[in-house]
Amino acid sequence: MQHRNTMVTVQGLVVRGFEGFEISSDECTTDNRVGAAIWLEFPGDNDRPYADGPTDAAFLKVLRRPPAELHSVLSWIEPIPVTFVTSRQWKRLDHYVSKRGHHPATITGRFDIVRGSLIEREKDGVHGRGGFGHLGSFSRRLVLHRIDRAE
Repeated sequence: MQHRNTMVTVQGLVVRGFEGFEISSDECTTDNRVGAAIWLEFPGDNDRPYADGPTDAAFLKVLRRPPAELHSVLSWIEPIPVTFVTSRQWKRLDHYVSKRGHHPATITGRFDIVRGSLIEREKDGVHGRGGFGHLGSFSRRLVLHRIDRAE
């Protein structure tokens, strides 16, 4: 949790497919959702404040509470802003991943993590889901800033 909402640099295998865009590495510890994978996203709609929510039935109970009450009882994380830098390394990575579906890379971005469920604060209230990425399957997300190396 010490790296939550900070800029980090990670090395691993970038994988992109029909329902995924992630980086994985043997150095990452598993969290029993999707193993040692971190969801990758471009900056944009992911800068909403978020909080850790409970899992299972308790999750639905929390979401039924009035938004004003949720705003006061949850610890909200205000994500640091991220801007994506297009580079030759990004074009190289995009080229190889498009052809093969995977490619090794070193990426810098904002690291987000939730221990339970993800609750996001929006203009019209709150929105909850299991986590980041496809079907909320990921407890960790990296919002892309730059590609440092694509081998």
